[in-house]
Amino acid sequence: MTDQPSQDDYEISILDILVVLAENIRTIILIPLIVGLIALGVTFVIPKTYQSTALLRTSEGVQGVQGVQGVQGGPVDFTSVDVLEQILKQQPEITPQGLSHEKTLQALLKRIQVTAKKQESYITVAAQGSTPEKAQLLCRQVIESFRDLSLPRGQQLDALKEEIKITEESIRDLSLVAKKISTNIDKVTPGTEGDNVARAYVTIIEKLNFQKQNLFKLKQKLAGFGSEVFIQEPTLPEKPIKPKKAQIAIMAILAAGFLTILYVFIRAAFRNLKGDAEASEKLARIRKGIGLS
Repeated sequence: MTDQPSQDDYEISILDILVVLAENIRTIILIPLIVGLIALGVTFVIPKTYQSTALLRTSEGVQGVQGVQGVQGGPVDFTSVDVLEQILKQQPEITPQGLSHEKTLQALLKRIQVTAKKQESYITVAAQGSTPEKAQLLCRQVIESFRDLSLPRGQQLDALKEEIKITEESIRDLSLVAKKISTNIDKVTPGTEGDNVARAYVTIIEKLNFQKQNLFKLKQKLAGFGSEVFIQEPTLPEKPIKPKKAQIAIMAILAAGFLTILYVFIRAAFRNLKGDAEASEKLARIRKGIGLS
């Protein structure tokens, strides 16, 4: 009866693994370090990318800021084609030359990030550029282009102007009445008549204040949002966000380390099989099959 190989014949002990690692420790350490240093050197050649960030308030009842909320599904978006087109008109050299118009818009879009969460009361606008100044300029252009396109126009503009005109007339009329009452209030006989006049005066003042607030809101809609919406103006970045030198170097070291250890064990396995005639025959057939002999 032919003896069958036991399970122990196929097992590799931890000691065997440690022996392979110990014999090749220099290779396992040096190759990943060299690869990591090369990867780190390459990062100094890769063009740097800077990012400017702005925070825009969208709540607290500030009129004119309501237009900013268009990013959450309104008619105008910070990254809409209209906004991108306007930026390209102002700065045509902002994207690589020689691209089709569609690819130019896509390249510009990749450099802009806008985030707005429902539970938060602000919008984050981020823009990337090859220098800190270019990143900050693009961030400003995104916000300004969106602001210009979100301003009322056409029939909406005409209706807004008419509403402002009516409100201003109402303020003038209420102001005249309030002034007339305050001038003659000393002549009013105390009692019921005086109480009625006082109540009327208070009511008129309340309406006057309301109309003044309304006029302020209407004029803000006409002018669009301004500096009042900024929690943070577009920043001038100090450090690039790309390339991430440390991360690239570490990933290169880990990848090179894994591949080096894999190579060491495969080489050790092939060496161990050289003394086995049957295994050597199979290896020869493998080499012949892949064209190595």
